[in-house]
Amino acid sequence: MDRSWEELRLPPGYQLERDPDMLVLRRPDGSTVATFSARGVVPEHVEEAAREDAARDQDGDGPQAPEEPPRRE
Repeated sequence: MDRSWEELRLPPGYQLERDPDMLVLRRPDGSTVATFSARGVVPEHVEEAAREDAARDQDGDGPQAPEEPPRRE
């Protein structure tokens, strides 16, 4: 199901910062969960990343650091 960004459902306190090139998903404490290219990402992928992160935090495993994107030189 494709939904619009206006219908994005994130766990309480999670926020999405958007600019023309990338999206940054942040935890309630402001730390980064994940970054996404603004091109081609769908709301469902952002929601899934937020739900998985919130579930890890509730399980007591704590939030995990985002994977570093490969560097281009």
